[in-house]
Amino acid sequence: EEVIGRSLSEVFPGMKKFGLVDALRQVWETGQPADFPERFYHDQRIQGWRENKIYKLPTGGVVTVYNDITRRKQAEEERGAMELRLQRAQKMEAIGLMAGGIAHDLNNILSAIIGYPELLLMQLSPESELHKPLKAIKEAGERAAAVVEDLLTVARGVASARSNADMNVLIREYLDSPEFYQLKDLYPYVRFETRLADTLPMIECSPVHVKKCLMNLATNGAEAIESTGAITFHTTTFEADSQWCKEQGLD
Repeated sequence: EEVIGRSLSEVFPGMKKFGLVDALRQVWETGQPADFPERFYHDQRIQGWRENKIYKLPTGGVVTVYNDITRRKQAEEERGAMELRLQRAQKMEAIGLMAGGIAHDLNNILSAIIGYPELLLMQLSPESELHKPLKAIKEAGERAAAVVEDLLTVARGVASARSNADMNVLIREYLDSPEFYQLKDLYPYVRFETRLADTLPMIECSPVHVKKCLMNLATNGAEAIESTGAITFHTTTFEADSQWCKEQGLD
């Protein structure tokens, strides 16, 4: 009752855009049946994948018979997505194996870069002019070792070493690093200030990654300051009561 007496374009208003009208006209003119390739049809009422076969009847009329292949197409898309995920997993596995070999070689090299300065520092007095550059070499080697650890974390899912740390100490160590001095040279118009609590509870973390976070925050802050300004490293303790949690959507 919905379709009797109505034209095809009224029942399926997306027909012209779908391209089936031209195919119907061609079959009517030639009399030869045709397969209309699978396409996605949609209008305000229905949508889905359709596959059409068109015939001309002996009476002169033209009919089209379609199959709704939406489920099949969805299954094909899901299978394709699964295959893509499998390929990615296989690539990550290969990268993990390669990363393991690279990490082994790099760690052998870094052991000398870290170890020899440490042996020399044990033999030098703190007042020696060589003390500071040797310490910088040792710390640079340790940061390079942390990069190797990051590579393994991403490629093989190896968890980073965690330990108890004082946030104030981590901030001070970052502010005494070559990366921070380089940042200050790049942005001389930015002031870097600290407002650290007298005492803080220890936190369990990966110190290397926390200092990387501090570096990224400081870099982003400096880049965001167009003229003069200040970046403050501030630590404090705060007790979150139920009202504060509710206001923050954490209840």
